[in-house]
Amino acid sequence: MSTDNTRIEPRATLALVLAAAVLGGCERLQPFDPAGRAASVVADCGEDAACVHERWLRDPRDWNLGLRAEVAGRSPRGLLVVETVREIVSPELRGAPCLAGVAGAAGFYYRTSVSAEASGEFSLAVFHWRSFDEAAAGHRAVVAAVADARGDDEGLWSAVERAPALDRACARWRGRCDRCAGGPAPG
Repeated sequence: MSTDNTRIEPRATLALVLAAAVLGGCERLQPFDPAGRAASVVADCGEDAACVHERWLRDPRDWNLGLRAEVAGRSPRGLLVVETVREIVSPELRGAPCLAGVAGAAGFYYRTSVSAEASGEFSLAVFHWRSFDEAAAGHRAVVAAVADARGDDEGLWSAVERAPALDRACARWRGRCDRCAGGPAPG
């Protein structure tokens, strides 16, 4: 009768398997490159704005930053949604005044919008940012301003006028400001 006292340690086995997997050719995923993706979409679609938007929205990595907040308004159903996304510069917006100085050669910019949750209307306000860092800080500032105003348009407009970073980034404000049309809104 022979007894075998050889025992394989589970830790050693795990380490051996992990080392084999690493040395066996596991490929690391390349980091996502939004500028390269934007250039690829524009090259594929050319001047077709519908194609550009459809291709950009197809992959959530292109646009979704995970920056979305629901802020209580005055009424129980008065939720306001503040959302920041990465947006591609479509062919019709390449020369738009609202994107001057925001969308560089990368072909995309960051946009924060404020809208009523249950509304199918256009956004109450739209802010444009040059970089992710500006967008993240701006998103926090917009959420704070919306929370302080509690759904009051006048209070929110006052908060935007008091905050220089928000005022510079404000591209559209229903009835007050429209930099995309080339200046202040009428009225």
